[in-house]
Amino acid sequence: MMAAVVVGAIVLLMVLNIFASARVVRANLLARAHKTAWLLLVWLVPLLGALLALQVARESIVPAPVAGSFGGEDPGVNPVGYGSDYQGGADGGGNS
Repeated sequence: MMAAVVVGAIVLLMVLNIFASARVVRANLLARAHKTAWLLLVWLVPLLGALLALQVARESIVPAPVAGSFGGEDPGVNPVGYGSDYQGGADGGGNS
C-alpha cells in the first residue's frame, strides 16, 4: 500500500515537472538563460520549482492589460460629458 502511494506521488510530481518545463520553454518573454535557470530549478527542486516556474511562465504568456482597454482607464482621454468637446449624436455622425 505504501509503495503505491510513493509511486503515485512520484508520477504526479513528474507530470507536474513536465508540464512546468513545457510552459517555461513556450514562454516568449523569457531569455534563453532565464529558461535554462527555470528548468534547472524545476528539476532540482521539484515541487516548489515547478509551482514557481508555472507562475512565472503564466505571467510571461498572458499579456498584461493595456490602459484604455476593458477596465483600464487612459488618463489622456476624456469620457463623454466630462469636459470633452464631443458634439456627436446618437448615430455617431453628429446628427441626433
